[in-house]
Amino acid sequence: VMLLPTVLAEDAPHMLRASGVLPVLFLLPALGIEALRAWLAPRARWLAPVAIALVLAFGATEGAWRYAAHLRGPAAYYQFEAGASTLAAEANAFLGVGWSGEGLRAPGGNPTSGRAVYVAPRLWRDWASVRYLTAPAASQGLVYSDAAWPGFASAEDVALYLWPFEEDPAALDLLPRDRLVVVREGAQERGDLEAESRLLYVSLHTKPPDAAPQGIEARWAEGITLLGHRVTPLEGGQLAVDLYWRADEPLGRGYTVFVHLLEDDILVSQHDGPAAGGYYGTERWRAGDVVFDRHLLPFPGAYDPERHQVRVGMYWWETMEHLSPLDGAGNPTGATGHTLSE
Repeated sequence: VMLLPTVLAEDAPHMLRASGVLPVLFLLPALGIEALRAWLAPRARWLAPVAIALVLAFGATEGAWRYAAHLRGPAAYYQFEAGASTLAAEANAFLGVGWSGEGLRAPGGNPTSGRAVYVAPRLWRDWASVRYLTAPAASQGLVYSDAAWPGFASAEDVALYLWPFEEDPAALDLLPRDRLVVVREGAQERGDLEAESRLLYVSLHTKPPDAAPQGIEARWAEGITLLGHRVTPLEGGQLAVDLYWRADEPLGRGYTVFVHLLEDDILVSQHDGPAAGGYYGTERWRAGDVVFDRHLLPFPGAYDPERHQVRVGMYWWETMEHLSPLDGAGNPTGATGHTLSE
C-alpha cells in the first residue's frame, strides 16, 4: 500500500513518493536488534545494551555520512530542482528585491529602480519554484512572462531568462539599446530517469555602457569595433578570453569569432564560435550594442603574456571569408585578424 504513490505515478519510480515504505523497512532491522538483545540478555546482561548501542551508533554514523555525501552530490541538486531556484535568485538579485540565494529569509528594502525581468513562458509555466521565489518582485510589476508588457519599454536595464532550445526574437527585442549586453549560460536540469543533464536557461542582461572598456582597440569592416579585452587563466586547464564588441551599424550576418593562442607564432590552442555563444550573435546586433563575448580555450600550461599572443577576428563560415581589420584611416588592412596587446 505504501508503494502505491510511486507505482501508480507516471514515470515511476520517484524518490519522494517512495519514502512511504521507510517505516516498513525500518521494522526489519528493529526485529533483528530485538532478537540480538534477547539472545545476549541471558548470557551477559551488560552485553545487550552495549551491542545495541554499537549497532545504533554505526547506523547513525553511516546514515549521516551517506546523507552528507548525497546532499553534496549532483543527484540531490537535480531532484530538488535547484536550477530553477538559481534562476529565481539571479532574477531577484538583478532587481534588488526578494530572496537572492542566501539565507532563509528575503531581505527587505526597495528594488533597484529602472529594471525589469522577462522569464520565458515555458520556464514560468513549468517551474513553480520560479513563480514562488519571484513572487515579491512579480507583485510589484517587475517580472513578466509576456513580452508585450509595456513596462519593458521604459526600463533602463532588462534581464531575460530564456529557454535555450527555442527562438524568442520578441524577447530579444526587449533589450534596451545602447547598453552593454552580457550573455551567460545558466544552471542545468535533469529528469528523474535521465542520465544526462541539459541547460535549463540562458540569461541576457544589460548594463550601462560604461561598464565596458571605453577605449578603441581595433576596428573591423561593417562597423564592428573591439573596445577591449581581458585574458584570465582558469582552473581546470582553461584560458578565458573576454572580448567587448561594439556594433556601429546593424549586421545581417552571423559571423564566427576565432580566438587563437600562439606561442612564438605557433598555434597552441584556439576556439571558434559565434559571438556570445550564439545566443546573441552578430546577426542580432543593433547599432550601439556593446556585447560581452567570452571564449574558453583549452590550455593546461601557464599563460605568460611575454611569450603568448592572442589573436582574434571574424569570418563567414560558409565561405571562410575573413572580415578585415581596418587601419587608422578606415581602410582594410588585408589581415585576417588582430593581435591583442597586453
